[in-house]
Amino acid sequence: MFSKTTPLLLFLISALFSIFGAVTAQESPKPEAAIERVALDGDCCVSLVEMKAYVKGEKQFTSRWRGLRYLFLSEDEKVVFDSNPEKYAVTYGGLDIVGTYGLDGPMNFTEKIYGAGRHTHRFEDRTYHFANEENFRLFTKNARDYVFRAKKALYLQAEAKRGKNLAALYPEK
Repeated sequence: MFSKTTPLLLFLISALFSIFGAVTAQESPKPEAAIERVALDGDCCVSLVEMKAYVKGEKQFTSRWRGLRYLFLSEDEKVVFDSNPEKYAVTYGGLDIVGTYGLDGPMNFTEKIYGAGRHTHRFEDRTYHFANEENFRLFTKNARDYVFRAKKALYLQAEAKRGKNLAALYPEK
């Protein structure tokens, strides 16, 4: 059934697989580490809420919460944040809900626009961050509607992850 050359042939085949497998593994790109985003472009969120002042945080005073890194002016602000992060953290992970979800038309779940610069607004004891001055102004004129639309978008995204048929559940009017 086996010839005398079968073991040699099996050896050569395994050697070729190990050589080409190693080359393939070396050539495949390494996955990049996820970039950790800094909340509020490094401004201290405790100073923003308590003093209504934009103060740059220091890298030696940081906390991580819900995928964002927060910088603080001092250890005191860090302790305050760590005791109640919901009060001080930016909402929606720093997403600009005006730019991301808007008020009209179908919701685009693929493009996320994050807040930048010092375009923030407190609404119902939450901090919202915007990509530009225009989105900031739009939000201040119609905050309740933008927050409702963002909540609806998150609900729809959660339903989509569960495999629900969104067209049947929420037909466009």
